[in-house]
Amino acid sequence: MCGPTIPYTIAASANVGPANGGVLRGVSITGGADAASVIMKQNGSSGETLLKLCAGINTTAPHWRGELVYSGQLYALITGTTPTVLVEL
Repeated sequence: MCGPTIPYTIAASANVGPANGGVLRGVSITGGADAASVIMKQNGSSGETLLKLCAGINTTAPHWRGELVYSGQLYALITGTTPTVLVEL
């Protein structure tokens, strides 16, 4: 991987990183009071799905690592109660 990753810790659905595209390098999710999921989308909340991870109650899903190039705004759609999501760009 080139350059340092920039981690974003988020607990609710939100735009992540710069609005003009970039490289998604890692995602992890830990479920809270119930099962949780995160769907990473390019070009905002109604855009194309790049990746989906799911975790059970108080468990962490296996950390995804790779290099997905995305265009436009990256959006993390998060479900569940009190999950923690780490996104690395």
